[in-house]
Amino acid sequence: MMKKALQLSLIAALASSVWAAEASKPAADWSVYGGFGFNRDLLHFNVESPTPYGNVYLRAGQFVKGNNVAGQVGFRKAYSYTEGDQTGYYVGAYVGHVRSVKVGDKRENVLGVGGEMSYLWQNSRRLNAFTLGLALSDATKLSDGSQLDHEPFFAVGYTIQAPLWHPKAKGQ
Repeated sequence: MMKKALQLSLIAALASSVWAAEASKPAADWSVYGGFGFNRDLLHFNVESPTPYGNVYLRAGQFVKGNNVAGQVGFRKAYSYTEGDQTGYYVGAYVGHVRSVKVGDKRENVLGVGGEMSYLWQNSRRLNAFTLGLALSDATKLSDGSQLDHEPFFAVGYTIQAPLWHPKAKGQ
C-alpha cells in the first residue's frame, strides 16, 4: 500500500510542479541544471530546475553497496536568502529509494520519504547544494519473505551542478 502511495505522490508532485512552472513563467525563462552528488550512500546524477515556487529535482544513481538503479524526486522552497536573489536556505522533501538492504546474497532498494534543510549556492553559472535531512524508509516485505519495519535515519548530501540550459539575459 505504501508503495502505491509513494508512486502516486511522486507522479502528483512532478506533474503539479511542472504545471505550476508552466502556468506562471514563460518557457524561455526556465533554467535547467545538471550534475552529480551524493545523498547518504546514494551516488547520483541529478537534474534540477528552479521555478517561481521553488526548485524541482530528479536524482538517479546507485547506492554504494547496491546493485540496482535508484531514484528520487524532490522539491525545495526558499526559506531565507543570504545573498543575491537565489542563494540561501531552502526547506524541502523528497520521495523515492532511500536505502539499500541486504537480502540473502543480493541487495534491494527500499522506498521512503525524506525532509531536508539545504543551503544552495545558485546563479547562472552553478547550482550547488549542501543538505541535511531526515528520511523514513517504508515498512515492506522483502523478496526473502522477511519484514522490514519503518526506520528513520539522518541523511547528509551534496550536489555540484552546472547549467544544461539557461536563458539569455533580457536585452541580449
